[in-house]
Amino acid sequence: MLLSVLIVIAAINISSSPERFQELLMLEFLSMFVLSLTLTLGLFFVGTGEDQLSNSAATVVGALILTINACFIGCALCLSAKRKAMRARILLTSSWNSMMSRMSIFKALDKMEQMNSRASTRSRGSIVNAK
Repeated sequence: MLLSVLIVIAAINISSSPERFQELLMLEFLSMFVLSLTLTLGLFFVGTGEDQLSNSAATVVGALILTINACFIGCALCLSAKRKAMRARILLTSSWNSMMSRMSIFKALDKMEQMNSRASTRSRGSIVNAK
């Protein structure tokens, strides 16, 4: 019953597509997939007597459940790190560009000051020579 409710929720969510961010929509879908698969595989452990799995089969199913969940968590962390790295790169690039534009303004001001100081010393020298 729980599995059918989860599948209905996933179908409604995918068909209505309320998310603006594609990554978030994909993570939500994968989360529902992993949860449904975990519940389905976990049903192999329910049973008594002859219906129970052997020890080796139970170990394989348990390892499969853990692997699927670990892969999902790893993918979610990688996606989060990738998104943070993109934001950091954009921030650093914009900071670097603004710093370089400020540096170019300061360089232009220095050149103007040097030109003004040269012009003022030349004009003073010509005034002294004229006297």
